[in-house]
Amino acid sequence: MNNLNISGHRTASGGMVIKRFLVDIFFITACAISVIALLFSLASCKPAGNEENNLKTAEESTNDGESDTAAHEETPAATGDGDAVNYPVNYEARYIRTDGYSDKKTYPVTILIKSKEDLDKYYSENSGSYSFEYSPDDHENSFKKQAELYDNSFFEKKMLVLILLEEGSGSVTHRVRSATMESGFMLNVEIERHVPEVGTDDMAEWHIILEIDRNDCPNDVNVSFFNSNAALASASGSFASLSARIPEGWRSRTESDDEVLSLSFWPEGETGQITVRHSFEGLGVCGTGLSEEETAIAGFSAVKGTYDNSPSWSFITLKDIPLGYCCILNEADGTWDLNNEDTINEILDSIIIDPCFSFSLTWNVNGISSYDSESGKLVKTTHATHPSDYICKCILSPEDLTKICSLIRNLNIESYDDVYDPGCYSEPSQDLILRVSGRGIDKTVKAENTSVIFSSQDEKGDLFMKTCEQISEIIVSTDEWKSLPEYEFFYE
Repeated sequence: MNNLNISGHRTASGGMVIKRFLVDIFFITACAISVIALLFSLASCKPAGNEENNLKTAEESTNDGESDTAAHEETPAATGDGDAVNYPVNYEARYIRTDGYSDKKTYPVTILIKSKEDLDKYYSENSGSYSFEYSPDDHENSFKKQAELYDNSFFEKKMLVLILLEEGSGSVTHRVRSATMESGFMLNVEIERHVPEVGTDDMAEWHIILEIDRNDCPNDVNVSFFNSNAALASASGSFASLSARIPEGWRSRTESDDEVLSLSFWPEGETGQITVRHSFEGLGVCGTGLSEEETAIAGFSAVKGTYDNSPSWSFITLKDIPLGYCCILNEADGTWDLNNEDTINEILDSIIIDPCFSFSLTWNVNGISSYDSESGKLVKTTHATHPSDYICKCILSPEDLTKICSLIRNLNIESYDDVYDPGCYSEPSQDLILRVSGRGIDKTVKAENTSVIFSSQDEKGDLFMKTCEQISEIIVSTDEWKSLPEYEFFYE
């Protein structure tokens, strides 16, 4: 009888089956032994010819890591290939004239300041070469006064880039237009030099101080310049000024009051205009048929609005400007805006918004508290065992500064007496001192022994008290205030 396997195919019978079975067992066993031997062999060997390369790569990786950490504390990860980066860096710029002389420097000079110790060392090594205690340009804005505000708490999140410049005339002024991190963590700073047609014949040295985030710590700094002596259109109010360049062959119109500053531009022979407007109220727009896109104007982030898929944009709003709100309106007739796109972009990129508003407030609900926006000095209280622990530098955000400026504009501070009685009292009491400075305005109002609850039955007095209260609430809501220690003593 024939045997059938499970697949139905015919097989050998009897002894042939046993013999074939033994052969199969031997073959399988031999294969298994060979595989095990091969695995042991692979586990004990290294890839031929790669040992030196592997050791070198590991060593280079370790060195690169140490160097990068030392150079970039908390530097953002590079994007793209290698260490290529390209992104705008947020900054605050201070311009301090520090006349002096040094025959060992080739300008511009750049210095990275990462700690208070770095700053103190720089100050002591260079105070004999430059006018640090007194600024010929602004008596109140000396390098020493500014440097005193950069304490250890500032350097926990920020660092400084010092840019030293020398000019053949004290009439040349500067404006940082952009700061961008380039490949290799190179900070590229672009500075506009405004060179007037007629200027003074005196040498001048400047320290430009850039405050940047520690996360943006660069390896090196490159400074580039472009000169501007073109005609300027400018408008000034009590607390801000607005300016932009007028291209050759273009006309301009200026309108200004304390509410709105506006500059309008158009090519000769055309009708309609491009209008740049600064105010203390934002632009209201209709959302029907509106599309918006992110853009950049004059170093500011901006939003460009277009209606109904038109080839021409309708408005541009600038974000985070130093003070107030700025928008650009396209009111061109016909299509000359499309034919002059490059020139219009040149005008818009030359926009400078210069706040001239500063204030200080002193109040004393729990010890004497004060804030000075010009210097950024914030004092939580002087009523402490160690008052210096309650002092720090605080630069208000553009949004907060705009709110405070609007409050003060509504107050009409010039209508108040220098020593003013709001008509309200309490026990304990407080002294309020509000100082406001702007173009043509330098006013201080002092109210002594007045109520700590910021309220008065007198309408004008109540407005003064409420204004001081609202300003103080903005100040105490800042992260800098919250980072200071809790009060050590309270009024009983």
